[in-house]
Amino acid sequence: MKACATAFAVQERYGLIWVCLGTPAHDLPRFPEFDDERLRKVGCGPYEVQSSGPRIVENFLDMAHFAFVHTGILGSQDQAEIVDYDVQRFDSPQWGQGIVATRCRAWQPQASKAANGGCEVEYSYRVPRPLCAILTKQAASGPQEAIALFLQPLTEVTTRVWIILALGDHESSDEALREFQDRIFLQDQPILESQSPARLPLAAGAEVSVVCDRMSLAYRSYLREMSLRYGVLGSDAPGT
Repeated sequence: MKACATAFAVQERYGLIWVCLGTPAHDLPRFPEFDDERLRKVGCGPYEVQSSGPRIVENFLDMAHFAFVHTGILGSQDQAEIVDYDVQRFDSPQWGQGIVATRCRAWQPQASKAANGGCEVEYSYRVPRPLCAILTKQAASGPQEAIALFLQPLTEVTTRVWIILALGDHESSDEALREFQDRIFLQDQPILESQSPARLPLAAGAEVSVVCDRMSLAYRSYLREMSLRYGVLGSDAPGT
């Protein structure tokens, strides 16, 4: 018996090791904010979540839950309204291809670890791949900041979550920034793990939506167009 080794495509990027077990069909997701030397990079997680990757992305894109799940940090129940925003497709050398929401505004008592008081924050959200999402927001001063969500499916309903911060905060320690992010994500986790079905339904009308869910609906449409089958329920799928 002769020894043999199987080679896989591997890259190190954004502080993570990326491995493709087959033949790569695409380059890595584009996260240009990571290359901005004005921004400080901090990795958070991983977080092990009993939920599908698409459910986690959709939660990341949802601002309506800020006032109720992250009360006193990212939202306030007496200022819970989410005003209308824009959703469109993008195809650019900088970002790649996907969907983006812009002019997303929310009142936040503490928008970041460095925040000293409440203010209205304007976000953008973009999805360059089915299991990746990036939000940007303008800090009170300095360059635009970004937070990237990268998901590693372990099964269809079990996911390892990696979050990469690209922030203008050069005062807080790495530990303090991670603790702030941990606090927010661990508020989301029980919500994610209680959703039923665990896989994200893609059939139109499968779940009730409201006006502020426009990005979520665009994400589901995007997944249908990408023919994603893993971690989702199509219109003909009976299980959870």
